[in-house]
Amino acid sequence: MADDNTKTLREILGLTKASHSTLYENTRDDLLIAIDCENGFEFTKQDSFEKVNSQLGLAILDPKDLAKSTSSQVNISTYNFATGTPNYRKRVSTRFIFGESYNLCTQKKDLAEKINSIIPDSRDVILIGHGGR
Repeated sequence: MADDNTKTLREILGLTKASHSTLYENTRDDLLIAIDCENGFEFTKQDSFEKVNSQLGLAILDPKDLAKSTSSQVNISTYNFATGTPNYRKRVSTRFIFGESYNLCTQKKDLAEKINSIIPDSRDVILIGHGGR
């Protein structure tokens, strides 16, 4: 299964010999969002996050930026959302060095609002999960 997923992702990114396939043409403007959750099982069971020590990480790649770029560097926006006790949130937030870190100890709806404010409504999204069930 991983081989099929990797093949599909490579095709979406236009990295295969068949770069101009129907899949590539239909998805080349979609945002690619990778998501990873630490302690995700507890994260999904609760409405309030004050006592749920967890993290939700997002990495966003906009293929439109790739087309405009003249350098070999890729701009990937990264975000870390930490919930739980104040000590846990402080510890994990200071360790996150790749982008924006948010300390949240609020309700599930507040986290959803913050994530929705980052992702433009006008764009389709391809979600790439890590270890999801």
